[in-house]
Amino acid sequence: MECDDVGGHMRGLMIEYAPANRSLELLRPLTEQKIVIPGSTADMMQQQKAREKQRLELSYTIALLAGGCAGTAVDVTLFPIDTIKTRMQAPCGFRAAGGFGSVYRGLLGAACGSAPGAALFFSTYERVKDALMEGADEEYHPLCYMAASSCGEVVACWIRVPTENVKQKMQA
Repeated sequence: MECDDVGGHMRGLMIEYAPANRSLELLRPLTEQKIVIPGSTADMMQQQKAREKQRLELSYTIALLAGGCAGTAVDVTLFPIDTIKTRMQAPCGFRAAGGFGSVYRGLLGAACGSAPGAALFFSTYERVKDALMEGADEEYHPLCYMAASSCGEVVACWIRVPTENVKQKMQA
């Protein structure tokens, strides 16, 4: 191979020289040193792991935001139907509970609680699913999905139950 310049760059191969203050590091046994040649399989694996970590962090953020938006959209859309259902179940009767009037009373409380509850569900689901599926055989993937969904529901209910209680009191 021919040298391109004095810095040690050769065509097809990059050789890095350690400065004098790192000379002790070079004396360590090779088993302790991490030697990564640019373009090698080890370098590509490191880059792939970094991209996968970044993708997972992005997917958690997306799950958090998408879950919050989806939960809010569903609750706001179905709120009038839920209000009518709640009034139909009232012990004093439908008309005495308010009938079809002010079906949006309590919407703000429900909307404020639905975004965090849904966001917690989806972000918990994604994290638990990834953790469980990491070493699981493919035949156990359905169980991983079920367990992740259950964990997501438990976490989301910490917000959803008090919010639902407030919402029902405001609807009646």
